[in-house]
Amino acid sequence: FSQEITEDHNENSYSLTVTTTVADGYTQTSNLVTINKAGTYSLSGQMTNGMIVIDAPETAEISLELNGVKISCDFNSPIFAKSADKIKIKAQKGTKNEINDARPLKTAENDLDETLGNGAIYAKCDLNISGKGYLKVISTYNNGIHSTKDLSLRMKNDTSSSILSSLDVTAVNNAVKGNDSVEIL
Repeated sequence: FSQEITEDHNENSYSLTVTTTVADGYTQTSNLVTINKAGTYSLSGQMTNGMIVIDAPETAEISLELNGVKISCDFNSPIFAKSADKIKIKAQKGTKNEINDARPLKTAENDLDETLGNGAIYAKCDLNISGKGYLKVISTYNNGIHSTKDLSLRMKNDTSSSILSSLDVTAVNNAVKGNDSVEIL
């Protein structure tokens, strides 16, 4: 199943392609893509002022393959895993990917809002970041990559690609944070 999501508004524009073999695995409403079933989802293209939300059963394992994607959001975490067992995000070989949390700096007032994620990539489950591609994460709000459980980072270089594998995180607070653990290989 493949769907190209294309819209062009003054404040929102996107040309994002979501490909998966999971029937009815996600829904799309305006600038919000919600993944609700276990499986692998491939993302390519760009989404300005939009977000990917994972709201799946607590036993679900979700894989997001980043195939040259640029996602930015100024109202919440660009990638926000609300519910699942484990999220795997893989920067595909030879691709450049960027996730940008463009919200203003976190304050005591918006800290009380539990509908907001605490990072550009925010997961309320185990989170694994890997790949042979380039992943740039920027957060002007709080953390860059944040898991409320275990966080694992495994980027691997591939000399056959002109794009070296790299994880580049810039954040006003923690670049990477795992509340239970952080593992970096």
